Amino acid sequence: MFDKEIPVKWSTHIFAPRHFRVWLISGECFWYYTEEAGQGLGFSADIGGGWRSTGVLASGGSPPALVKLPLGVQLTWLSTTEKKYYQARITLPRDLMLAEFAKRFEVELYDRSKKAQYTTIDFALAPGGYISLRLGGISVTEIANFQAREIQMSWNFFALTHHFAPETYPEAEFMDDSYKKLPDNIKAMVKEDTFPLTRWKNYSDKLNWYLTTQIEMEACKIWSINGNSQFYTKEEIQKNGGIPQEYVPAWLRLEYKKSGIFYSLTVKFTEQKQGKAEQPDDDLVIYQEFKDFFSSNQLSTAVALVIEDEANKIRAYLTDGYIKQYLTITQFFIQETNVGILKWFDSDK
Repeated sequence: MFDKEIPVKWSTHIFAPRHFRVWLISGECFWYYTEEAGQGLGFSADIGGGWRSTGVLASGGSPPALVKLPLGVQLTWLSTTEKKYYQARITLPRDLMLAEFAKRFEVELYDRSKKAQYTTIDFALAPGGYISLRLGGISVTEIANFQAREIQMSWNFFALTHHFAPETYPEAEFMDDSYKKLPDNIKAMVKEDTFPLTRWKNYSDKLNWYLTTQIEMEACKIWSINGNSQFYTKEEIQKNGGIPQEYVPAWLRLEYKKSGIFYSLTVKFTEQKQGKAEQPDDDLVIYQEFKDFFSSNQLSTAVALVIEDEANKIRAYLTDGYIKQYLTITQFFIQETNVGILKWFDSDK
C-alpha cells in the first residue's frame, strides 16, 4: 500500500460553528502495519469561530517532516454548549486525499504564474457529532463526512488533559461559565434542548447547478456554505460554459473587464456582515432558497445561477430554463482593480 506513495506534509485546522465551542481533547493520527506504526501524531485545540471561517490551527497538528499519509485519525472532544463528549475513529479516504494533494492549481498573474496546492487537513465539528473532513490552503474542498458517537468521560481526565487541577475548576462551574458567554438565542436552545443537529450536515447536500453571468468573467472565486472555496480561471470558465457547482454558495467574487478597465464584483448571499464574525444562522436563508427551488424542480438535469447587471443593479436567480426564482442578495459591491486581474487572489488566504 505504501511502497510507491509520495510522502506529504500538512498542518491541521479545526472548525466549529460560533457559539458551539469545541474543546478538542485529543486528535491522534495512526498508521497500521507499517514501519510508522507507533509514530502517532497528536493534536488538540479550543475553537468555535465559524463553520466555514476562522478555523484554529490545532496544536501539534503538523508532522515535523514529509510523511506518508496516515490510515486514520481518532478525535475526542467536548461540546461545551451541548455539555457532551464525542469521539470518532475515522478511516481516511487516502486514495482520494492523495490524489487531491498531488494537484497543483495555476493562477495567472500577467507575466508570471502562481502554483498552489492543498496544505492542510481540516476537521469541522458540529453539534450532534457531525464531522466534515476537508483539505485546505488557498482553496478548500470537502472530502468526506463522518458521524461521531457520544461518550462518557470523567472530569478529572478532561481537566488533566487541559493542564489544570479538577478540584480548582469543577465541571459545573466550567460549564456554567461557558453558558454565561452565550447569546440569548443560543441559551434558549440549551434550556429547551433544541440544538440544530442536522443543519451543518445539510449544508453538505449536493445540488447540480452552474454559475453563469451576463458579464464576461476573467476569473471567479466561490465560497460555499459547506466550507468549500474554489478559484476558477477564464480558461476553465470558457471551457465549461460556466462554473459547475455542487454546494450552495455563501458569496462569490468575480473579475471582469469593461471598456478597458478591470473590475471586481462581490456578491454576498450569506447574512454574514462584511468584516464581522460568522454566525450560526447566517447561511439559513440562501440554503432554504436553493432547497426550495430544487425540491420543486427534481427532474432538472442542471440549474443555472445567473448573475445579471442591469442599470447598476445586481440580481441573481436560479432557473431550469422554464422557472425563474430570484435569490436574496444581502450585499454586493463593485470596485475598480487598478493592480490588474487576479491580484486580489494573489494576496488572498
